Formats: sequence, C-alpha cells, structure tokens
Amino acid sequence: MNNLDELKSKGFRITKARTAILELLENSITPISADEIVLSLGVNKSTVYRELDFLESQDMITDIRLDNANNMYESKSKNHHHHLYCIKCKKIEEVDMEKDLDVFEKKLEKDTKFKIKKHSLEFFGICLTCQ
Repeated sequence: MNNLDELKSKGFRITKARTAILELLENSITPISADEIVLSLGVNKSTVYRELDFLESQDMITDIRLDNANNMYESKSKNHHHHLYCIKCKKIEEVDMEKDLDVFEKKLEKDTKFKIKKHSLEFFGICLTCQ
C-alpha cells in the first residue's frame, strides 16, 4: 500500500497539495527544504508547512537538520539511510549503514533498556570538489 492509499484507508482527504508534496519527496534524490517545496510546487507556504506537519505526524516523512538554516524533508518510503553534507557547497549524499547501525541500535536498546523510536546520524565535512 502506498502513502496515499494508506491515508485514504485512515479516512484522510487526499488533497492536491498533499499529493504533490508526497510525490515530490518520494521522487527527490536528496532531502528538500520547505522553501524549495514552495518554489517547486507553487503552493502557499503555510499550506506546505501544515502538510509537512501532517505527513510527519502520519510517519510518512522525516525531517533532517543539516545546517542552522532549515529543516529538510524526505519520504520515509525510501530505504533507511544517513547523509554526507558538505559544509562549503551544501551538497548532500546518501550513505547506507543499515546493517552495522541496526546491530548497534539493537544492542544499545538491550543494554540500556531504552526503546529507540528513531535516530539521526549525519556526517559534516568537505566534499572532494571543495577540498
């Protein structure tokens, strides 16, 4: 079941803005800021923020903090991954660490008796082009 079908089954409306934002995030290679969504879709800024809050509450998107300026968003329909972030040019690359980190997370839960709901791991540095 895709995200829109899941929302329908829960009785939520499928609006043009909601559909467009979900599709944009699902098709994006990198996380996108709310301002980029506004510019890309031509949707009212308050509508974008309201929809992002709603989609996050439904666990369909996640917010990522890569710099002090903006939260960025991406679809949770993608495989779990982390990011390399160039502090000079702002380039973002995905990094897959699922197997190693999954083992560590399970051990951490067992050792600490702490129920982990989500985590965020981002790497900040300077890409080869900017070095």
